[in-house]
Amino acid sequence: MEIKLKLSHILFAYKNLKNNRDNMSVFDIGKHLGYMEAGLHLYGYLETVKNEKTDTFDIKREPIKSNKWWKSDKTESMEQSIIRQVENMFTKNNIQF
Repeated sequence: MEIKLKLSHILFAYKNLKNNRDNMSVFDIGKHLGYMEAGLHLYGYLETVKNEKTDTFDIKREPIKSNKWWKSDKTESMEQSIIRQVENMFTKNNIQF
């Protein structure tokens, strides 16, 4: 049995997560994010950085600029990073999301 990751399936997981996140269990949220991460990896859009301490590769997480002068910038979460990369993949493939 062969299962293929298609962009339409990744789009479905993305839309389902965006629209129903509040009604999902933690397990279902993880399944959707894992499916999207697998799609990023398969299609070559997964951005990674090398972790020097463990000699492994981690998902690249961008800093989020604070709009308050007294607050410091923070790093995006893994979920935000995966969603940002999926949106980038959809944009580069002319897919409306």
